[in-house]
Amino acid sequence: MSALVIARKEFVDAIRSRTLQGLVVLFATFICGGIVVATNVPTLIDADVDPATFGILFGLLSPAALVVPVISVLVGYRAIAGEVADGGIYCLLGLPHTRRDVLVGKFLGRFGVVTAAILVGFAVGAATLYLTVTSFAVGPYLTFVAATLLLGGVYLAFTTSISAATASPSRAAWGGFGVFVVFQFLWELAGFLARYAVTGTASPEPPLPAWYTTFVRLSPQNAYQAAATVGLPSDDPFVAGIVAGEEASLLTSRPFAFVILIGWLSIPLAVSYWQVTTMEF
Repeated sequence: MSALVIARKEFVDAIRSRTLQGLVVLFATFICGGIVVATNVPTLIDADVDPATFGILFGLLSPAALVVPVISVLVGYRAIAGEVADGGIYCLLGLPHTRRDVLVGKFLGRFGVVTAAILVGFAVGAATLYLTVTSFAVGPYLTFVAATLLLGGVYLAFTTSISAATASPSRAAWGGFGVFVVFQFLWELAGFLARYAVTGTASPEPPLPAWYTTFVRLSPQNAYQAAATVGLPSDDPFVAGIVAGEEASLLTSRPFAFVILIGWLSIPLAVSYWQVTTMEF
């Protein structure tokens, strides 16, 4: 119960400080702009391309994969480090709250902020998509929203864990953005270099080694792309690039991508729980 009290306070504080409103405007702007642009591109490329599929993949997937991690880092970097730096952690622990209550409450409250921003942004995006295409499938869209919520939770969990490991909010922020850089840019580069060292070729032509496709899929960013497109047909030319090599093993199947995201969400939270319960404030 104490964790829920803290979570509610975190969420209310975000509303009072207009943080939530700003995040909603930011996310909705990116989503709507991406949809408007993406749904007009297929007519210039190929008249047979499904504009709804293209709109989801490039109007929603691309902006969300970049903006959601940034939102999560901005929301989470002061979760614990901010309280330690301001001395508020002593007030919290002086009340009938355990350290676990503080960690869980901070994460849940800030995840509520991220969730609200994503849901409102996607609600606006759904209205925009409905107005700009002739067909709109609700099922794939809801799957996409669920995957995006998990992506936001993953980066919030990482940032919260880093925030619990340092008393400096600035270091927590840089650490959160560092995690994003690793998964967004360096993970696939590391896989490419390893593949080149093992196979001696830089060619991306299939068949690619099973270990390589598995390693690439284990990144939260790539797992998110796979999970977000579960409801879309695999024979669509724009989905084919995402699902390439998914037949290699269970780990590279699109449904299993949800398990990967849940794993990335759970690991940093477990680490941060250990940090909070053992560190001295």
